[in-house]
Amino acid sequence: MIRVILVVGLLLWPCFGQAQDPMSQEEFGRYAQERFGEVGRLWQERQFEKAVAILEELATHKELQALGSAWPATLYNLACGDALLGRNDRALSRLREAAEAGFTDLSQIERDPDLDNLRTMPAFRDFVKRLRAQGRLWENPVLNTPYRENISEEEKVAGLSKLWSEIKYNFVFFDRVPDVDWDSLYVAYLPRVRQTTSTLEYYRLLQEMTAHLQDGHTGVNIPADLYDRTSYRPAVRTRLIEDMVLMVEVKSASPTDARIRQGLEITQVDGIPVREYAARLIAPYVRASTPQALEVWAYDYSLLLGPKGEDVELQVLDEGGLMYTVRLTRSEPVMVKPKADPQVRLLAGNIAYVALPSFADPGVVPGFDSLFAGLAKTEALILDLRDNGGGNSAVGFALLGYLTEQPFLIAPCTSRDYRPVRRALGLKNDWHKEAAVEWPASGSRSYLKPVVVLIGPRTGSAAEDFCVAFRVMQRGNLIGEPTAGSTGQPLVFGLPGGGNATVCTAHCTYPDGTEFVGIGIRPDTEVHPTVSEVRAGRDAALEAAEDYVRHGLGGTRSIQP
Repeated sequence: MIRVILVVGLLLWPCFGQAQDPMSQEEFGRYAQERFGEVGRLWQERQFEKAVAILEELATHKELQALGSAWPATLYNLACGDALLGRNDRALSRLREAAEAGFTDLSQIERDPDLDNLRTMPAFRDFVKRLRAQGRLWENPVLNTPYRENISEEEKVAGLSKLWSEIKYNFVFFDRVPDVDWDSLYVAYLPRVRQTTSTLEYYRLLQEMTAHLQDGHTGVNIPADLYDRTSYRPAVRTRLIEDMVLMVEVKSASPTDARIRQGLEITQVDGIPVREYAARLIAPYVRASTPQALEVWAYDYSLLLGPKGEDVELQVLDEGGLMYTVRLTRSEPVMVKPKADPQVRLLAGNIAYVALPSFADPGVVPGFDSLFAGLAKTEALILDLRDNGGGNSAVGFALLGYLTEQPFLIAPCTSRDYRPVRRALGLKNDWHKEAAVEWPASGSRSYLKPVVVLIGPRTGSAAEDFCVAFRVMQRGNLIGEPTAGSTGQPLVFGLPGGGNATVCTAHCTYPDGTEFVGIGIRPDTEVHPTVSEVRAGRDAALEAAEDYVRHGLGGTRSIQP
């Protein structure tokens, strides 16, 4: 299987002949992007010899080594091509070069059918053995033990220590939490984790510890074996609106209690006042970078979570002031893959409405592409990202490529550049900052009519990267509420008992350095839902978006992000 290569931010230019002057780095990147596209097409057509010839030509350019992951990925793809062509010794040599250049994805190497011709070679088995030994430095089965009802005290301490050390050396936002003494927290939680009597209790403590870091991309995920006991909710959605916790959506067409409907206020959960319930039982375990994101977790995502099939008792208040008690069964799992397909409908005035609930699946891009012929006939486009929690930023950028004929800037990121020798010499360790780069337009299809993007506090991560680029493009208005204010590259690592954790390793900004992490992206037109609108079934943000595109209210206003 070919390893996908993206030369980020560079246009597709035609090939350069031998008579051309030496290419600049930017020119080479554009050339390489086109050639990699050819390789992908040839690979699908199983024309491996032609594909390998292109890769070999690219590998002769020293400029390729400056294009980040493109260099090791090229070497890996050459290994796959040589293996498919029966050139096993050369393929193994390329694999070694790829590993030396930084390609250490052992799971890819072990499952890739393109490398099947190598698997009987003793030298290949030795290569895999050495790679596995290197990987054990970071992900070792000794620490990544399977789930048990109550893992050992030794495992709990080891897991806490791994969590502490990975965050200590990789977390990029310690400056945002100056009152957090990470070492002191580690010492304080040591006796507490030892005293836990179950794996679930242990993981809840780890979640509580990482919540102190106030970062949406840094936290602990419970083992999948515990989902049935922790991660189900009733078929309703709730939200804090104007200081009232409302049922904003009732998903079941025929709820077990006919009194359940949109707009009811929840005043108690299992006999506890709802605000106290959220503050005491939900918020201390939540990963959130901003108050608006914390609010979403406390009153939407997590408020009614609990064991599968178990009832939750709610005290509710209707529009007329009548208070009564209802019981709802937790029937919906929350640990499910987000929908990939864009949700489309045509609004009055020939306005296309497209909801993009996630960027986690690359299939979103061909799904959007398949809609393009219909979208091209509309007068304006409204993209709804209000329930898009992120995924892969490249998916969002690929979609943005359909909205322009020009390349656009994407947010640069900074990561820690820890060098032990500098610390040994008493020198300060520094930061590695990526340059602001461009992403190419899609080329063949461009939607250049008015566009609005709907955003809110459930818009996060890769969806925020999308919004940053959209704003920099000056392509249209952002309408709704401030976003979650959390993006970055999470490092995922395993923990004892079958769970894992993530730590944010990248501090991303606008191309000009303007911050949005820990703040949120402010909309151009701010629209907050009201209790009366929810009860009337109105969507004020969508109405504002329709008004904007119908009446042509000029360009994007200049505001602080």
